[in-house]
Amino acid sequence: MYLCCRLCTLRVTRLRVCGALGEAGGGAASGAGAGAVTLAARMHSSKRTLRSNDIAVPPLDVELDLCFSLQYPHFVKRDGNRLQIMLQRRKKYKNRTILGYKTLAEGVIRMDQVLQRSMDMELELTGVGGKVGAAAGQPVARLTITGLASTPVDHDTKNNNTLLITG
Repeated sequence: MYLCCRLCTLRVTRLRVCGALGEAGGGAASGAGAGAVTLAARMHSSKRTLRSNDIAVPPLDVELDLCFSLQYPHFVKRDGNRLQIMLQRRKKYKNRTILGYKTLAEGVIRMDQVLQRSMDMELELTGVGGKVGAAAGQPVARLTITGLASTPVDHDTKNNNTLLITG
């Protein structure tokens, strides 16, 4: 059972890297995406993922202005209302970029906390996997999020093509 369709909007204003990001720097190859990461957002129960453009990582504190908007069904009785924010890098094989993304770190926001009021927060992204760079569960980066809100989507007034007759 779900409450109704809702629209989640969030704005990411800052990315601070406080740990190693796996193979950061890309070794000897300093190509066009060697130190670039992307921010991805998706609902836990959804297959669709929204991604940002590439963000250069060598500055450890990056000012951003990213806006994500996603529509989702808010479930009342299940734990499917989690927004995943992931720090990803394009997959590589022998210094060549291939299709797909590798998740380096992720953070989770519970949408039932955001349901009543919009909020500003700092989200800690923890490492995924147990590679040499960052151990799983260790904080890798911090995101500053402003204006995180969940608003209902009203389908009745959105496409109302009826004629209002007054007497």
